[in-house]
Amino acid sequence: MNTWTTGMAKLRAFRVLAVAALALVLISGNVSLVRAQEASSRFPDPAQVTKDYPDDAQRYAAFIVLSEAMAQAAPKPISKPDYAKINAYQAGANTVLVRESMEIGLNTPAYNAFKARGDQYSNDAPFVTALLNKYNLNGIPTYADKPPSQADEMKYDVPTHLPQALPWILVAGILPMMFAAWLILRGSGIGRKIWPVPTLGYGALPPLPKALQVVSLPGVRYAVYPLCGRVLDIQTSSHTQTSSHTSGGDTYQMPDGSIRTTPVQGWSSHKITRETVIWVRTPEGRETSWTLFNSNFQCRVGQTISILVRPLRDGTGHILLAYNHNAGVLDECPALKESHEPRGNELGQWSANLVGAYVAWKVLALFLPPYAGNQLDTGFVVAWLVACFMLVVVSFFILTPTVKWIIRRGRNSRFVAKYLPGYRQFFQQARPAIA
Repeated sequence: MNTWTTGMAKLRAFRVLAVAALALVLISGNVSLVRAQEASSRFPDPAQVTKDYPDDAQRYAAFIVLSEAMAQAAPKPISKPDYAKINAYQAGANTVLVRESMEIGLNTPAYNAFKARGDQYSNDAPFVTALLNKYNLNGIPTYADKPPSQADEMKYDVPTHLPQALPWILVAGILPMMFAAWLILRGSGIGRKIWPVPTLGYGALPPLPKALQVVSLPGVRYAVYPLCGRVLDIQTSSHTQTSSHTSGGDTYQMPDGSIRTTPVQGWSSHKITRETVIWVRTPEGRETSWTLFNSNFQCRVGQTISILVRPLRDGTGHILLAYNHNAGVLDECPALKESHEPRGNELGQWSANLVGAYVAWKVLALFLPPYAGNQLDTGFVVAWLVACFMLVVVSFFILTPTVKWIIRRGRNSRFVAKYLPGYRQFFQQARPAIA
């Protein structure tokens, strides 16, 4: 019983504390609201000022004085009501000047004399004091000279908060950026246009089954046809492509007048392409050559081989599969994977960049305030650009290539599961008639 009573007492105490905390929040919110609205509510309406000062020079001076006084009295950052009333005072002063310029001419002696009289009123201490006393503004608090606290300064400190935000921006941006790139690249590739296939002659392979005549994968669709021949000759060669790059060598002058030159650095990359040209005699008795690039397909002179070709727009074709009838070996050529490669890398990259920029803005806003008053904070913009650059680099070198690899691997796996067993069976059962 005592335990139950103690528990109920703790529950009642918790409820009291919760209600008190909620009341403090509401009271503090109301106090902040009153403080934010205090300046605009205590300053007179521009229409009342126009009525109280029928003299144009004094009215002009009154608007100027009230505008400056309110700019000093308004809490920072300036609220929208305060900002609107400051603008209204400035618009009232400009209205007086425009009307005077239309009546007596702009930059005329009379206009300059009027302007000087108005400025004299706005700088006249008795006039300013009487004006503020008239609207009970002498005791209004001023925030203009209030020094920012250390907490306010640290709140906008980019070197402190940016290193804290960058890891979270990277973690939060990876998956959305990859998803954006995937949405764009998943439907890209060589296209879905079906190019015509040549008519096979006498003694050639039988026609492909209808289900194997067209390969249809996500984002890719193309026709294929088989060819066969007896090997007459095999020629193998390698081609090396070298690319050289240099940097440095810039000359600049130091503050002491000396000339410095940055060291020249150079590097090169090599790409080796293995080319295999196989000369065959077709069933029609015609000698022709088939070229394979970077392929592991093996055959010997006198053996019968078949290939699966994807036709191109110009009438040529890419060899996707090669089959050795004597050895019973089916080889996947590199052109097969290239046929499943996503295209449109730039569009996928930009979609990932845009999503990354949005994520960077949202996450960075948790560490740095985007706005200083009513204006966009320059430090935040600089930090956001640094974060965007980091995400662009990661996207270009890691995320987008990874997404393309995932899409290509998915298409290859789908091809292997859906079509490769059928092509293997077709070649195994075929009996090419070649003299």
